[in-house]
Amino acid sequence: MSESSTAQGLKCLVVVAEGDSEPLPGLAAELAIERREALAGALLRRTLDWAIEYFDGSASIVEPSGIAAASQGATTLVLVRPALVRLAAGHAEDVKGDLNSGCGLVIGPTLVGGWYLLALQPPADQLIEAAGDGSAGSAGSMIAAARGLGDIEVGLLRAERDLVRSADLTAARSDPLIDIELVGLLA
Repeated sequence: MSESSTAQGLKCLVVVAEGDSEPLPGLAAELAIERREALAGALLRRTLDWAIEYFDGSASIVEPSGIAAASQGATTLVLVRPALVRLAAGHAEDVKGDLNSGCGLVIGPTLVGGWYLLALQPPADQLIEAAGDGSAGSAGSMIAAARGLGDIEVGLLRAERDLVRSADLTAARSDPLIDIELVGLLA
């Protein structure tokens, strides 16, 4: 996926929770609903900005049940969840590097076994279905589905901590690289 081929057939989708799911439900006891909503909104905005900057200038928001329909016509599909407090250029570079090296599936796993970032080249319905919503265990389901499809090379990015447990919030609060907006929302 060179820079010149990036624009052709690439779709980047930001995957959000189905329907009216509560934002960051694992942090219900930690943060008031207004704070969770503001934090979820900031993470979504930042994820969209990141996707637009690093993946061809466009990104769409989609729920897990709409991924297959939204990916029609794509030769490369990038899925990202607004789950990380620090999504950086390195994440995009690593995905592109793995795709350029021949990986048909690239997974950015979370510490609880879900995913924060996926890339599929080409998108396969079985892999899209296995992706689910990125919750715990979905990264393993993706790898199993890839193995079931045959000889698909799988690339793994570094595991990251998303915000699902109280311990994740504590770790994010102590991250010295978090900017002032998120520091305020995590307080």
